[in-house]
Amino acid sequence: GIIKNKTIDQVSVIYNTNRIAYYPQEYSAVLDGKGHFSIAFAVPKKTHTEVTLRYSGQAAEMIVRAGDSLVLTTDGAHFDSSLHYAGRGAAVQNMLAKHALQFGKTQVYVVRVKEAINKNPKDFLGDINQLLKEELAFTEKNKAGLPPAFIKYWNAWHQYFNYFMMQQYPRAHETIVLRRQTDTIPETNNLPV
Repeated sequence: GIIKNKTIDQVSVIYNTNRIAYYPQEYSAVLDGKGHFSIAFAVPKKTHTEVTLRYSGQAAEMIVRAGDSLVLTTDGAHFDSSLHYAGRGAAVQNMLAKHALQFGKTQVYVVRVKEAINKNPKDFLGDINQLLKEELAFTEKNKAGLPPAFIKYWNAWHQYFNYFMMQQYPRAHETIVLRRQTDTIPETNNLPV
């Protein structure tokens, strides 16, 4: 890759290949005088691996597959807004860069869904369904060039998180209401069917 107008001389990637526990793997590279760098790392075959590229307090999300060969170009002074990828797997990374500008990083979705836990069951479901609808619409609008396997993965990730939070809602909502842990959950916290 190349980082124009570099502010520091190092870039790193961090990712986890273990689906059960978090054992981060990190690789770094030094930028040359013109901002060029190269990092090679192995990821599991036949799966998507979430990778974070870190540079000077900035972070770019990537979702890679074995065999991807990416070339990143960005401006160190305008990191997020100037990210561009070329090479094998670039369509996915460019979509993620665009997504980050419009919606934020993927973890922002997690935060937005968690914020809905403060609401009553009906409004909670309405909010998280609306968030999912927005994500699916974004994917549909930006799917040109994306591999079908990635679209399926991306949409399933958001759907899964909604289901996960639906399971957590009754207890989490009551904890927020009471501002403490409890083992008693009122029936009013049950989500409508």
